[in-house]
Amino acid sequence: MNGSFLLRLSLIACIALVSLGACEATPPKATYPALTYGHLGVIGLDVREIQIVSKYVAPLKAPNVEHLAPVGLGDAMRRWARDRLKARGGTGRARVTIIKASIIEVPLKVRGGFRGAFITDQSERYDAGAEMIIEILDERGIQKAFVKGEAERKRTVPEGAPPAQRERVWFELVEALMNDLNGALDRNIRVYFAGYIR
Repeated sequence: MNGSFLLRLSLIACIALVSLGACEATPPKATYPALTYGHLGVIGLDVREIQIVSKYVAPLKAPNVEHLAPVGLGDAMRRWARDRLKARGGTGRARVTIIKASIIEVPLKVRGGFRGAFITDQSERYDAGAEMIIEILDERGIQKAFVKGEAERKRTVPEGAPPAQRERVWFELVEALMNDLNGALDRNIRVYFAGYIR
């Protein structure tokens, strides 16, 4: 065997090892179910249309992390409005306004030194909050009735939590928060929109 052949063989072996290493280092991307709310029942409103607007603008930077969640909180809130509220005809309109849809990362104090080396502390807390207002407006845009729903949830993660674990926490936060928000809005709609449900 000549030196040139051995060099080519060595290069091929190195490329193969690097490729294998790259394959092993990249874990499969987790998939999450879509959050839908139609199974909770449709609430028909005596309006000709339903508008969904958002006053919340995600900062897209720390300490906010809602834009990194596998299912966006704002997206889940819009999906709730589309799945649960239906226009049944009438002269007015319903306006759904997303006021808040945030997940904020809060650093927690962790122990250092010798003792800290043997204890895994919770290093971050995620504070999630959702707020939504639904209004019934007449043809002139004058408010005839409104309801408000709010929900808050918090979760912590341990030191060194990998990105996949954080994503799972964010997804579970959004899912739980939406269940809470749904309960609050459903109760309030039944009471304060009683004259507009059909």
